[in-house]
Amino acid sequence: DYLIREHKVREKSIGLIGMSMGAAIALQVAARDKRIRAVWAESPFSSLEQISAEYIADATWLPQSMLKPVTW
Repeated sequence: DYLIREHKVREKSIGLIGMSMGAAIALQVAARDKRIRAVWAESPFSSLEQISAEYIADATWLPQSMLKPVTW
């Protein structure tokens, strides 16, 4: 909306670029917003559950097996 309103970008000229978490978000946004015409997604993760467990395990030093019920 910002690009269209403030910068007068044509709706059919919008694309997204994302890496890792940004790539996953770009794909989710493009799936919902028909104005997104192209996505360049570099290294998106395939499982939010898995990436969440890995991140929390790294941050807390707890084993992923203990975190499984929390990250599900």
